[in-house]
Amino acid sequence: MVMTPEVGEDFIRWRPPTGDESRLGLVDFSICPQLPPGGMPGSSLVEAEAWVAGIAGPAYAVDDQTACRVSDSEMEIISEGQGKQLG
Repeated sequence: MVMTPEVGEDFIRWRPPTGDESRLGLVDFSICPQLPPGGMPGSSLVEAEAWVAGIAGPAYAVDDQTACRVSDSEMEIISEGQGKQLG
């Protein structure tokens, strides 16, 4: 199960037979994880920005050196790498 309210079409690889695509929605933002380090192949920041255009609500793109800390209704990006609010 996904903690975010929405993942977007790009991240849906399997759909349950019932068609239910609901998420846990424990947080009110979506995450594009594992941005590659500069110049490495993978999901680039440009691709993450295109992904955000297809979903509702705030979203963040983060790499493997980044975490999101949620406490009450406050969200903080903790990063030694690349983390960016996109929407």
